[in-house]
Amino acid sequence: MRLRSIIHRTLGDVNIVRLQIAMGAARAIAATFRPNPARYPIPTSQITAALRELGVRDGDTLHVHSSNDSLRNALAAPVDVADPGPLTYAIGVIGALREAVGPQGTLVMPTDGLPRNVFKFARDRQVFNPRTAPSNRGLITEVFRRSPGALRSEHPWYNVTAQGPGAETLVADAVGAQPYAMDVRSPWWKLVERDAKVVLLGVDYEVNSLIHLIEYMHPGEFPEPVFIERPLRFRVVRADGSIAEIDTKMHCNRYRPGDPTWFQRRLQEKYGLFRESAIGDAPLIVFEARRLYESMLAELREGRTWYDAIYER
Repeated sequence: MRLRSIIHRTLGDVNIVRLQIAMGAARAIAATFRPNPARYPIPTSQITAALRELGVRDGDTLHVHSSNDSLRNALAAPVDVADPGPLTYAIGVIGALREAVGPQGTLVMPTDGLPRNVFKFARDRQVFNPRTAPSNRGLITEVFRRSPGALRSEHPWYNVTAQGPGAETLVADAVGAQPYAMDVRSPWWKLVERDAKVVLLGVDYEVNSLIHLIEYMHPGEFPEPVFIERPLRFRVVRADGSIAEIDTKMHCNRYRPGDPTWFQRRLQEKYGLFRESAIGDAPLIVFEARRLYESMLAELREGRTWYDAIYER
């Protein structure tokens, strides 16, 4: 008689299932004690080359979402370059991005600096200081915010920092974007006006803030309410040291992880907006801000928005 038959006769089917569950749990626990395989950074020169392949050119205005950790852990084997550490690597990534757009290009990054509980921040009458509030969008954005010549918008909600010949006009009058932080006075709409390109570098569609532009530009056309009726009032330190009060509408509806990706993949199927690649295991996506806006506006005019994902996917 085979050993397997003996075990089944002795233990019975129910106990066999229990044993399989227990063994699976034991393997899962053991796996947590195994060291993770070593990972290595993408050489920053490859970032510039990859951006060129996806259409980034000298003189572009380039808005970048990024992940330093993703880029530093994208390779299974080293490429003749030692890991310089997170800070030095972030500086190198910014240098690669600057090289991709050249001296006449303008580099832009999101540098939101409000705490997670923005309602308490506003209620407690705390003051947002764009000169000192650190970015909460990752190390690359914080290093960029501190870079020589970088200019930060003064609006606390959907805050950005820009560097290059077009930086000053891009961030100018951002505080005038009231009560909708992405209206025609905002840096976000100016990205569309400038035919800017957007890069998702080491991150995917989930972090693409530009998908919110459509609701800020056309709040009255949405088939469902998007914003809380009463705006929050933020206090902000202006460049001249004065304190300004800014009324800002906040979102009232929720969405699940994966909803932004689901909707943008739908847009890709219909409009072919996104040029996708990868550097090692790190995703790389490039698209034009204007084309994304125009496709989302067309969808809105047909009664579809990205918030529909919560009902449809």
